[in-house]
Amino acid sequence: MASPLHLLVNPLSRHGGEKRRALVERMLRTQGHEVRTHVTTAPGDAETYVGGLSEQDRVAVVGGDGTIAEAARGAVRSGAALIPLPGGRGNDLCRYFGVHLDLPKAVLAIPTYVERRVDAGAVDGRVFLGVATIGFDSIANDNANSSRLRGQVVYAAGALRALARWKPVTFGLVVDGQPREVHGWSVVVGNTGRYGGGMRICPDAEVDDGLLDLVTIADGSKLEFLRSLPSVFDGTHVDNPRVRTERVRTVRIESIDGGNRAHRRRMAMFADGDRIADVPLEVGVLPGAVRLIVPHPRKAR
Repeated sequence: MASPLHLLVNPLSRHGGEKRRALVERMLRTQGHEVRTHVTTAPGDAETYVGGLSEQDRVAVVGGDGTIAEAARGAVRSGAALIPLPGGRGNDLCRYFGVHLDLPKAVLAIPTYVERRVDAGAVDGRVFLGVATIGFDSIANDNANSSRLRGQVVYAAGALRALARWKPVTFGLVVDGQPREVHGWSVVVGNTGRYGGGMRICPDAEVDDGLLDLVTIADGSKLEFLRSLPSVFDGTHVDNPRVRTERVRTVRIESIDGGNRAHRRRMAMFADGDRIADVPLEVGVLPGAVRLIVPHPRKAR
């Protein structure tokens, strides 16, 4: 008897079209699954659908990081297990867990995947899996989301647009109950630690340690910042004395002052590529909140 498997597809994602969807369905049936396909129709639909399932259900998700995060919000409630598959521009969650970025190859490998229980982050209770960020990254991400470009180029182009008018801001933070100020570029809270199409912004982040990685980037010249951008792809940016890293349980962002007025109006926290909350806000960790079916940790990239 075929085992049931839900296939959740964002039709607006890179692989959300009918031909790709049909290919994935055929491949899953060949593996012995009874495929139950659900195509999302609006923001929040993935969360609602997965939230209505049960602990016995498995859901293969074809979409970008935002779609996978939406599904994770539902999975926290229902206990369903998620199989992330590449379908977006950056695919940072798939990169972290070692899921092949070629969709057919990723589907072909599903029988070799193992179940992992992983942490989630939450911004004012709204779940994310990868990275939440505010500051310069907010503007760059907002620019990227409105671009027609794809892959790593879209994030680089978004960053360059943001850089042209950028002025440092002052963040009022409370980290694990201790107040502090950061004057500079960005505040980043990472669970998997990857964003922007492969950038290792929190290179030491572990998804099952019950903690979040906080990275703050203090003020420096635009030229210095621009020169440091390539180092984010291999994680060596943390060697810069202007970059502070630590592991935390909660980060409250209470205020943002100064900077470019137009940027400040657009500035919000983005998580897994989507705008998620305005200041003031609090980020916390939900240890072991999500079940994923992914490559064995030894194979993760």
